[in-house]
Amino acid sequence: VLSDTRYLFADATIEDIIVVMSTSSLYTLGEIIEGALFVYTNGGTYSSESQMPRLLSALKNAGYSFEDVAAAFDAKGWKDWIKAFSKYGIAASDVAVYLKSTGTTMEQVIEKLAPYPLKDRALVLREEYDQEPNAAITALGQHTHEDPEEISRAVAWAYGGDPITLWIQTPRSQGAS
Repeated sequence: VLSDTRYLFADATIEDIIVVMSTSSLYTLGEIIEGALFVYTNGGTYSSESQMPRLLSALKNAGYSFEDVAAAFDAKGWKDWIKAFSKYGIAASDVAVYLKSTGTTMEQVIEKLAPYPLKDRALVLREEYDQEPNAAITALGQHTHEDPEEISRAVAWAYGGDPITLWIQTPRSQGAS
């Protein structure tokens, strides 16, 4: 439909067509996304990841919420949508709220947010899960492949505090001497 519409209305942009299609009950969000990606990638000539900024912008301008777009990507089984969102300005906390709403556990959220900076993941633990600093360090240590010192720095940034003190307190809170 997108290709045909562009043929019939040469001045119409893909973004314009997406807005019009979004007002119709004839197309689901999933169908709009698939069609837009096909056109944006020139039938697979370009990577869909490289076209995500255009697609996300067009969907936002068409009035789709972040949650609706995330749900559509998730429903299609696309594993890289979180990576794309992290690159193009969707906050880790927004993704975490969506994932929580789908029943994803805190541990799974930490793992799925891997494309985001460690500081953002630490902030999610503070804001979305009300974790104390030591619990955040433990969770990040168990569910990321990050260096313990980097984890301590990220938690200190997210919670405020001294990373060295946090780094020393964590093994103690876990029973080490």
